[in-house]
Amino acid sequence: MERLARGGAALGHDAYALAEELSLTTYYPSPKGAYQTLSSTSTSHFATYEGGVGIGTADPGTAKLAVMGGDVGIGTTTPDSLRPGSVPAARAVSITPDLSSDGQWTDINIRGRADNGGTVARLNFQNTASNYNIAAIGVHGDGTANSGRMSFWTMNNGAYVRAVDIDKAGNVGIGTMSPGAPLEIYKTTDGTLLRLTRHGVANWDFRIEETSPYGLRPGSLAIVPGVGNTDLGIGIQGSGTGLIGLVVKNSGNVGIGTADPLDFLHVAKERANNGTDNLAQIVISGSGATGDRLLLGYNTAADNGFIQSVHNAANYTSLLLNPNGGNVGIGRVPSSTYKLDVAGDILANTTSYPSDARLKANIQPLSGVLERLQSIRAVTFEWNEAAQALGYASRPGRQIGLLAQEVGTVFPEIVSAVTEENSYRGLDYSRLTAVLLEAIKEQQAQIEELRARLTTLESTQ
Repeated sequence: MERLARGGAALGHDAYALAEELSLTTYYPSPKGAYQTLSSTSTSHFATYEGGVGIGTADPGTAKLAVMGGDVGIGTTTPDSLRPGSVPAARAVSITPDLSSDGQWTDINIRGRADNGGTVARLNFQNTASNYNIAAIGVHGDGTANSGRMSFWTMNNGAYVRAVDIDKAGNVGIGTMSPGAPLEIYKTTDGTLLRLTRHGVANWDFRIEETSPYGLRPGSLAIVPGVGNTDLGIGIQGSGTGLIGLVVKNSGNVGIGTADPLDFLHVAKERANNGTDNLAQIVISGSGATGDRLLLGYNTAADNGFIQSVHNAANYTSLLLNPNGGNVGIGRVPSSTYKLDVAGDILANTTSYPSDARLKANIQPLSGVLERLQSIRAVTFEWNEAAQALGYASRPGRQIGLLAQEVGTVFPEIVSAVTEENSYRGLDYSRLTAVLLEAIKEQQAQIEELRARLTTLESTQ
């Protein structure tokens, strides 16, 4: 072996084991054969063996390069600075380029096979105790110059699981090799596709599911895009089993409490009573006024719907329909003449009309009533097809009434148009009370006059 010199001392001499400088002089061709080992005392620092190179070991085995027993620094003398925290057993590899000017970065070039579309190189991570693969990172070509994609694998019971792929456009695929968006998650089995939770908050849970969101934490949320193939469901987990709370159908219909909404908005919930907050399917309230609300619901036990206005959470209050104008129709589109147009009979205990003298002007007595009544006929009749089509024939069979046209010739004040189309006429039978009252008074006056005349005749005989 050639001598290594600093002052002519041999490499193995203890006095020079900590020399600041070590020089090696070789001759070609070597006068004493190939140099295989460079050592200091009993520790091998550099060795060659059957084409392999060992650093820190005299036996690199089958590896082309084996580094044992220490950290590796390329461009740095302190590779252990990369150790995570303070872990004495960690081994660091540090590559530091010349950063004398801005804009420089570290390049590590790994060249693999050049087949188009195949895996160019893969970095495997192993468990040193058993030499088992536990994860891998791979890069792949796609048949074009300067482009490719990257994959990340995990190991499950000895089989690689392709977890994440990044294509050449930067799209990330989880469970898919061909992501069609910046992030695409694909799963071949039912279950959770995406889940977001918040550390330290047990009731904060957001999921995207492929099936009904069962088993969620109380108060959690799940989006279920697989309800009815192309529909979207949003489920809220309460104290019981996870349910689909809201469904948006591919038709645009929205269902709350039902997976099959019948119209644009369908709210479904069983209710047995009406008029109270906990039994209404829909509750509307103003912000900050939680005790004032409007209740809408359907009483499944009584088989009827209801609308209820509530004040201070307990007192039932007034309900206004079209408070700023407009007419209301029940059973049909309202006429423009009447504020309330009902297609059918109205049942009420009493009705009241404004009649205060202080609200009236140009008051004149009604006279000549009996004579005018002579031109009005009381008739019986049946509603025809036109009346039935308009919703006026609420009761079948024979009816009793007057003819608006005849009444209008002598008392036009109590006749009005009920429809703009065809100018159908209506009659306010309640106002006939005043006409009949005055008729009775006129008739009574005639009776009194006749009685007086009869008394005079009787007294002259």
